[in-house]
Amino acid sequence: MPEGPARIDSQEVIKDFRARWVDFDGTCRNALLAVDSDIKRTTSWLGNEQLTRLKHEIRKREEACTLALNAYNRAISTPASLGKASFMDEKRDLEKAKRLLEDARRRMDAARSWSQALQQKAEKLAGPVRALGILLSQRTPLALARLDRMVDRLDEYFRPSSGDAS
Repeated sequence: MPEGPARIDSQEVIKDFRARWVDFDGTCRNALLAVDSDIKRTTSWLGNEQLTRLKHEIRKREEACTLALNAYNRAISTPASLGKASFMDEKRDLEKAKRLLEDARRRMDAARSWSQALQQKAEKLAGPVRALGILLSQRTPLALARLDRMVDRLDEYFRPSSGDAS
């Protein structure tokens, strides 16, 4: 890497760099806003909407399980002479209802676990995201002002002095 003073023959290089800095700053700020929005939307969806939906689904499956158990109990207590020779259909329906209820409970547990993990990760990410936002807010105006001063100085340097005779 070369050492020594930089050779700048035109302030356009600094102006171009300044414009790219402004683009970079805007891109970073937009990304930070998008990250924040995505985290809020996802935690709300998982922690509120999905848990509510799964609670409702568990209630429905508990009711279905109760109905299937009642039907099974009626079937096994009904004598064969009253027209029901087997209770196997009711037993199969009860087992299916139990499996569906257990599946809904497993999904509820998984959603709670994911919600907690997401919340923890979001909290861990919030610090660095906030720090970058603060850094951009503080440093970008300073950097842009410094670049503007550099351009002004170069403009003065390259401007012909009034005492030059051509």
